[in-house]
Amino acid sequence: MADFSNRILRAAKLDPSLYEEVESDKTALGQATMVVILSSIAAGVGAATAVVAAAGTIAWQAAPAPKSDSPAVTPPAAVIPSLVPGAPTRCPPPARSGCRASGSQ
Repeated sequence: MADFSNRILRAAKLDPSLYEEVESDKTALGQATMVVILSSIAAGVGAATAVVAAAGTIAWQAAPAPKSDSPAVTPPAAVIPSLVPGAPTRCPPPARSGCRASGSQ
């Protein structure tokens, strides 16, 4: 089994000596068949995962939008300082002409 996994790793690395070794080894047919079977299973799992992901995306996009009769959510004042009563407001950088911060002249 160590020889089989070693050959798979060497094939993934495209080791040129491996291909000459396998060409001369008449018993490598079983290992080659196993590699084909394992890669087919891996491809099938990958394809099934892609189908499930696509179906989930389609179902998510087709879901109805939430009802709009729910009250709007207001962010807490700690997140947006301008909601704090008496807090000074600042012009967004860069300062635009005509924008005046509270308390400025």
